[in-house]
Amino acid sequence: PVFLLTGLSLNMMMVIDVEDSHNFEEYFGIRIFLNLISVIVVMAIVILGGHGLRLVLITLLVSIYHSIFMLSTLAQGVFQKYECMNYLGISRIIQSVVSVSSMAVGFYITGSLLGGLICLCIFLLLKFVLYDLCNVRKFGHILPRFDIILLKHIIVKCWVISISAGMVSFTGNLPRYLIKSQLDTESLG
Repeated sequence: PVFLLTGLSLNMMMVIDVEDSHNFEEYFGIRIFLNLISVIVVMAIVILGGHGLRLVLITLLVSIYHSIFMLSTLAQGVFQKYECMNYLGISRIIQSVVSVSSMAVGFYITGSLLGGLICLCIFLLLKFVLYDLCNVRKFGHILPRFDIILLKHIIVKCWVISISAGMVSFTGNLPRYLIKSQLDTESLG
């Protein structure tokens, strides 16, 4: 199959099978697997970097948010594939409203970034389950299928591009980290 990659990282932003040779549940299983690996790698880096518990928790919650967001984009790809742009538009509108309002409400109630992130993750997960998956179910099965052969196929095709994308991100952010380590946080701002 031919894959179009519009965002490349360990948990790809969107993968579209232009030959329609794979089902949603295969992509769903792969996305869950790659998201899990991403969260583990990010957490290992943060924990081994000697950062405090608060930063570890914030990083974990942002990773979880990003993983849920990636699953939602997969569902949105199904809506686009079947030309159900009303489902796609509603999903994105709900996502925008939920993202801003849940983060604000969580932050307001708890007075903490952690509280805002927890609220954000919970409500985005609810949106994914109650809206996205319920509507994807209209087009086929939604139980994730973990296809090792397909995963190997994607990794073989994408590993070079994924490393390249990671290096581009790293070199773009490297000067900020050097400034922070050499001077202070205020200079970074």
